[in-house]
Amino acid sequence: MKYISLFLASLSIFLCLTLLYFIATTELFSDRLQGNKKTVMILILSAYAGFRIYKLIKTMKQKD
Repeated sequence: MKYISLFLASLSIFLCLTLLYFIATTELFSDRLQGNKKTVMILILSAYAGFRIYKLIKTMKQKD
């Protein structure tokens, strides 16, 4: 069960960081995200990715 949790956490981190990269560096969603909305979305995705990384590390260090 631990491996499934680690896989899903890693997948969500990867997807979050990928979306963050594309929003920050390209014109993806430029019709919906402009100015402050784009900045807030980048901050939210960064915070969520950081939180998931923290939880992943905590889960990996946890002994069965």
